[in-house]
Amino acid sequence: MYKIIMAFSVVISSFSANAAFIFGNELYQLCTSDENSQFYFQDESECRGYVTGVYDRLTGTAKNGVLCLEGKITTGQVKKIFIAYADKNPAKLNRSAYEVVESSIYQAFRCSK
Repeated sequence: MYKIIMAFSVVISSFSANAAFIFGNELYQLCTSDENSQFYFQDESECRGYVTGVYDRLTGTAKNGVLCLEGKITTGQVKKIFIAYADKNPAKLNRSAYEVVESSIYQAFRCSK
């Protein structure tokens, strides 16, 4: 029984290494949805909710002096920052959406020394 549990654990852990709820490509599609699309408002809400969640997580955990955030940042700005980063780095869109959004925020708001 122990061997079965250990084998199962190894198999599960190998899947979780690449597991992501949503990938960059999927988030990019949501964020660039056509305004005339039947699902535009749903897509826009999912996009803004996701990028805002990543932004909030980073701003709450980033060490002082890493991110320089001056003034009020809107969800629309964070969305545009993600889209601009994705347009410049399409090869990175096969990564988890969190990782891609995180990279876009760090690139946009990293403090210069």
